[in-house]
Amino acid sequence: HVSGKLKVAPEHTSDKVLHLMRKPNFDSFKKFTALFNRINREENLNELLIPYFISSHPESEKIDMADLAAETKAMNFRLEQIQDFTPTPMTLATVIFYSGLHPYTLKPIFTAKSQQEKQAQRKYFFWYKKEYRQAIIQELKKWKRFDLLEKLMKRQNMELEYIQNKTFKNIDYTNKNLEIGEYEDCQFINCDFSNSTFSRIMFTNCQFINCNLSLTKLIKTSFREIEFKDCKMLGLYFDTCNPFALSFSFENCTLNHSSFFKTNISDTIFKNTQLLEVDFVQSNLKNVIFEHCDLSGAIFDSTNLEKTDFRTAYNYSINLEHNNIKKASFSLQEITGLLNNYDIIIEK
Repeated sequence: HVSGKLKVAPEHTSDKVLHLMRKPNFDSFKKFTALFNRINREENLNELLIPYFISSHPESEKIDMADLAAETKAMNFRLEQIQDFTPTPMTLATVIFYSGLHPYTLKPIFTAKSQQEKQAQRKYFFWYKKEYRQAIIQELKKWKRFDLLEKLMKRQNMELEYIQNKTFKNIDYTNKNLEIGEYEDCQFINCDFSNSTFSRIMFTNCQFINCNLSLTKLIKTSFREIEFKDCKMLGLYFDTCNPFALSFSFENCTLNHSSFFKTNISDTIFKNTQLLEVDFVQSNLKNVIFEHCDLSGAIFDSTNLEKTDFRTAYNYSINLEHNNIKKASFSLQEITGLLNNYDIIIEK
């Protein structure tokens, strides 16, 4: 039994690195993932598989990390459980880290040690982020690894129109839906999308500013590194979005009566946002920040609230027994929101 998510540690995809770790090859993890997904489908579950990976391990080079990025992307993983190699006493990898040699064969083994070398590997965990894209493209071209370049950077659907660096301003989409396509580095300003449909549209590194998206139907919509500012967004069902690399932030928005049911939106920032009666049931809100947010009537049940920041949030009601609140932060002023289920009287 797992509490909504199962953490596993394949650690790498390279056979030579895994051999040094004395672990089976990556095919074992692929088989396990296929089995996990099959059981999820058969039992109508939505359990999460969270793999752990490591960079800068002895034998790992930049090209191995590029392979890791391509392999995990193909499996629809957006990596969260990651770290650089840390030497620990009495291990083979630590001997190699300090000596530069395999102790059994005396063969020289490369290990990334400097911060520059470590960052050069680590960036491949975040291939989908704008700030790393050009560096990755340049490296893969230099190595003539166009196969990896295509796997990591190719558009998801070549049949869709590709729109980049375009501003859409003061447009009414209530009678005509936004054209299906891939929108990258675009801005939508003062646009009215209310009651329209975003069907299989992909947004990457886009901004929505002062837009009305209320009751917009989200059908396999992809939101990747999206900023919503000053937007009206009533009654949106984010659980019908494409879950791969789902990431966004909200500032001065109204999200009342929306749903994040069973979605993984860890690390999301909600700032000065109304979240009245929003459904967070069975969602992953790890490291989410609710800064000056009104959570009146918001539903938390079987929700992962690990390290979630509620310090300036207000009007929330959270059942301590039905949610994971490990290391979550709360203010003393609003602490009564954690005690509503106990039928007790608190006098100020």
